[in-house]
Amino acid sequence: MALCEDLPLVLGGAAANCTSTDIHTASYHLVGVDLQNLDRLREKLDMSGVQDYLPTLLLAECVLVYMREEEVHRLLSYFANKFHTALFINYEQVAFYRPLPIFSHFLN
Repeated sequence: MALCEDLPLVLGGAAANCTSTDIHTASYHLVGVDLQNLDRLREKLDMSGVQDYLPTLLLAECVLVYMREEEVHRLLSYFANKFHTALFINYEQVAFYRPLPIFSHFLN
């Protein structure tokens, strides 16, 4: 994986451990996981050594819109209960004036 090979240069010599879904260094963890599967999410966060008392950035890009409302509620409740201080950034595509967003044409 070229990205993983280049990470030590970007991170000032920090060794990186990469899988097809995750990137881990001593001070950085990027995990890919199905957010509907909270057991697997917990497992990956535990394996990463995430410390819930430290400030944490959670980023969801174009994902919550594809989840059922109750799944989103479970996920956000889990994050709210787990982390003492966290910032959750959610980015979704939005169409303000069209009855059918153009983006949805690509999904059909």
